[in-house]
Amino acid sequence: MDFYTTVLPKSAGYWVALCLENGLVGQGINQEAAIKQLKEAIHTDLI
Repeated sequence: MDFYTTVLPKSAGYWVALCLENGLVGQGINQEAAIKQLKEAIHTDLI
């Protein structure tokens, strides 16, 4: 898959990046950190 649909809500002071296709989540203090964590989770899941 070349792209993923991501939802980025802010919850309790943290940003949460949720991938709709596979249910993986990343969390961070800003949007960039949350997306980075999500990318790492997706990469780990694909290995």
